[in-house]
Amino acid sequence: MSRRPYSAKEVREILMRDVDSEDESSDNNFDNSSAEDIIISDLSQSSSAEGSSAETDTEQTSRGRGRSRCRTSTRNGNRGRAPARRCRSRNAVSTVRSRPTRNSGNDDADHSPAAADDLISSAEGSSAETDTEQTSRGRGRSRGRTSTRNGNRGRAPARRCRSRNAVSTVTSTRNSGNDDADHSPAAADDLTFQAKDGTFWYKEARRQPVGRQTAANIMPTAPGPTKYALRNVATPADAFQLYMRSAIFKEVLNWTNKEGGNIYGTQWHDVSDGELKTFMGLSILAGVYKSRNEAVRQLWSLEDGRPIFNRSMPRNRFQQISRAMRFDDAANRRQRASTDKLEPIRKVFDMWESTLQDAFVPDENVTVDEQLLTYRGRVPFKQYIPSKPGKYGIKLWMLCDSKTSYVCRLQVYTGRVVDQPREQNQGERVVLDLTRELKGSGRNVTVDNFFCSLQLANQLRDRKMTVLGTVRKNRREIPTEFTEAKHREVLSSMFAFGDHAMLVSYCPKKGKVVVLLSSMHTQPEIDDLHSGRKPFMILDYNATKGGVDTADQMLRTYTCKRMTRRWPMAIFYNMIDISALNAFIIWISLNTDWQPQSKHRRRVFLQQLGKELIGVADVEETIPVQHAEPGQNESKRARCALCPREKDRKSSVKCTSCSRVMCKEHCKNVCVKC
Repeated sequence: MSRRPYSAKEVREILMRDVDSEDESSDNNFDNSSAEDIIISDLSQSSSAEGSSAETDTEQTSRGRGRSRCRTSTRNGNRGRAPARRCRSRNAVSTVRSRPTRNSGNDDADHSPAAADDLISSAEGSSAETDTEQTSRGRGRSRGRTSTRNGNRGRAPARRCRSRNAVSTVTSTRNSGNDDADHSPAAADDLTFQAKDGTFWYKEARRQPVGRQTAANIMPTAPGPTKYALRNVATPADAFQLYMRSAIFKEVLNWTNKEGGNIYGTQWHDVSDGELKTFMGLSILAGVYKSRNEAVRQLWSLEDGRPIFNRSMPRNRFQQISRAMRFDDAANRRQRASTDKLEPIRKVFDMWESTLQDAFVPDENVTVDEQLLTYRGRVPFKQYIPSKPGKYGIKLWMLCDSKTSYVCRLQVYTGRVVDQPREQNQGERVVLDLTRELKGSGRNVTVDNFFCSLQLANQLRDRKMTVLGTVRKNRREIPTEFTEAKHREVLSSMFAFGDHAMLVSYCPKKGKVVVLLSSMHTQPEIDDLHSGRKPFMILDYNATKGGVDTADQMLRTYTCKRMTRRWPMAIFYNMIDISALNAFIIWISLNTDWQPQSKHRRRVFLQQLGKELIGVADVEETIPVQHAEPGQNESKRARCALCPREKDRKSSVKCTSCSRVMCKEHCKNVCVKC
């Protein structure tokens, strides 16, 4: 007679009676293994149905709730066994302590509690493996944590991946088809560099050199003079007035005439538009003649000066205009200057600075750097830069075209704001401010180590622009391997790649390394044709870094800045110099065949510009020697008009053009046609 199979409730009662009998009496001869064998044999008919029911229940619970807690009750029947683990992963397969099932076709199967624990531990190990694998694949940014559960005890913990671009490395991953693959953190370290802030850089390029060019390197407009410049430039004076417009003249004349009336009273005559142009023209000519440091009396001297100054404007009038020139209302300046240190010239400077981009479109590479306007007078934001020629002065942030040194944008650095904390990431803020109008233009910005950073490269990429520059070695996003100079081979290069930028560490000589960052380059290219073996990143940086420095050098060569105690006048002289430089670049861009053989085209241009502003058209009228014919009107003698009264030189020779008496020192023989 066959015995009916035990139900699940009866199995639990038998196990509970077995444990209770062990606690009550130690002499009880009840055998646990025999009891389990009886239960297992009696469950031969019902274990399959109940096991499948339990499995279906577990799967539905884990799939329906999304995150199964998988708790198993630790009743008396389960005492002495390892408790089941809670499944905390959302995608993990829930593992529970299941009842023994019938082993069909294998009567020698081990159904002891130890064997059941081994099965549970193996299931937990596979669950932890599946948990880690699904987490790292399902989430976009894996933190690389592995649970040290029963199945994973004794393994090395996985390293946390802090970088956004880093490959997430975990301890246990599924190795399909290759049992010898190395997925340890050491193997991942062989492929990446890690910086101090946790940023990961790859040792191999992330982008391929083939395919379409990125939007950050596509220029939608052609460089060169704009249509506005083409319509309005016919002479050098027209090119200069593209920047010094009538609105600026009107603003300067308004406050200059008001201040002149306060200083000179009834002796003051209002300055006209023509007189202001003459003042600028004479200042430009003084810079061309290298006479900016000469005294005004020397420039207007009849003996040692240049006649063009005497012919253009009286000396006293020039001094009056220079003394009375103002750019704002001096009555309420103190109240306005409390919030803006540049208030004495703020309005005129902003009006002039906004005109720089109207006449010229820069090339594909632009440069951002600083200019030091030499000034040793009293100014609330004077700077000291020992590497500059002047050392002391007013610092300006400048954006220039790398090819022509055309000045596109400027900012005057006025120092830290009162009662405000020190500015953080100042270099990044300056670059973003100066390139605001170039957003989406596809240009590259070349900067030095004061401005360059990985954060700047990411922000310029959002504007469809790139950056190239040297990087300071104390930047936290730079790996330590790139800054160490010991044991480095001379002329060797190390490359590292991110998703949108790359690094290069070049060793030009023993004990020195140079680090550059670029979001324009994508491949580790080196120039092997020359002895330096420099990377192309360094060659491109050297070719485009001198935009601002070249402009500063050109401004210093023929500057019109004169000695003054008022710093707004120093800035105004710098505005005249920059306007003349930009006018020269516009002029030679429109007239490519102008003075092709001359090596001093800018000097000739400035001479012509100064004379046009003054109103003198003929260059030959400015020669310092008067034309006179000896032997004419010798009967009447008089004192020489060009000699000082102390010499008391008498002569009877008169000039044929002005009829003034000239001595032999100031006469020259000319032909009849001249």
